[in-house]
Amino acid sequence: MPHPSFERALKAERPLIGGWVTLAAEPVIEAFFNLPYDYIGIDTQHTLLDVATAARLLHCVPRGGPAALVRVPSNNAADIGKVLDAGGDGVIVPMVNTAAEAAAAVAACRYGPEGIRSFGPMRSGMPYDVAGLTARTACFVMVETREAVNNIDAICATPGVTGIYVGPGDLAVTLGHAVAMHPMPASLESAVVAVGRACARAGVIAAGHFPLAQVGQAARFGFRMVTVGADRGYMAIGAANDIATARAQSAAKAE
Repeated sequence: MPHPSFERALKAERPLIGGWVTLAAEPVIEAFFNLPYDYIGIDTQHTLLDVATAARLLHCVPRGGPAALVRVPSNNAADIGKVLDAGGDGVIVPMVNTAAEAAAAVAACRYGPEGIRSFGPMRSGMPYDVAGLTARTACFVMVETREAVNNIDAICATPGVTGIYVGPGDLAVTLGHAVAMHPMPASLESAVVAVGRACARAGVIAAGHFPLAQVGQAARFGFRMVTVGADRGYMAIGAANDIATARAQSAAKAE
């Protein structure tokens, strides 16, 4: 069966909250998957993590915790199959602009005759049958361009798509804005709203990256999975706060 988080996301009145892993470190995986996240994404697109490293990290993910999703670097069947074989609960496939590209992503998650995935689960405890492996696999496709927003209803209607994952940075850029999104520009907001509504009509999950200040806004737009921060950012923020506190305390003592 799919990870319970995906079932909850379709029924929940509030968004599920996710984290994001960008560092190739087992202790980071251990720390993040022991926090009360609903799901965690492991990013191989914009990091030094490659697909093979992500597959190794998945073997460190404890059972019974948050759902483990991997953002693969591209809509490539071999990469998608590798992380699913390593135990990923699903994939996030970037830069999907059409229903045909969404169908290709789904095909990479499924075995023949419906798909093109090669059989070879590589983690103990996973089902060892086609039906079981297919049932546990979630396929999220990323909407990151004006073209994708224009095709959103057809993408959402693609059989086998679990949800749409908005990449607001790329979407903002393709709409002619800087990456900074707070407050959200009107055209970006309109695109994000369109995605949320299309997902609701199709009965799939609207998901995406949003800063903390926009979580409530994303919830109103119909988003049911919201990623709010990444390991690297949390490390920098925590260190900066401690440095500032230590300097303030040392200055006060000196006075």
